[in-house]
Amino acid sequence: MGSFFRKFRIFRNFQNFQSPIKTKKFYEIPIFVSDGRKVEAGIQLNILDANDNTPKFDQLEYNFEISEDAAFNTTIGKISATDLDTTSFGNLKYFIQGVEVPNGIFLLDFR
Repeated sequence: MGSFFRKFRIFRNFQNFQSPIKTKKFYEIPIFVSDGRKVEAGIQLNILDANDNTPKFDQLEYNFEISEDAAFNTTIGKISATDLDTTSFGNLKYFIQGVEVPNGIFLLDFR
């Protein structure tokens, strides 16, 4: 009884390989074995997303104005960003950092 194992491996470096492999969610690959009589099996290869895309703001700079007597909880403006990654890698978290203002005077509203 002959039993030989063969490795199924990546032939090229994913990170430098510009092809549909990074855009498809899965591949169905037929595989065959023969001893004179051919038999087929199938491989379903699911492509898992990597965190390989940087989030991008929809604009490079946002300019807003607000009156000095604006009511509490006034919306100043809206910002937006996108990330081409899927799964949890595409979930964006916005935050304010590195600005000297009284604590709590500006708030990011995620609604």
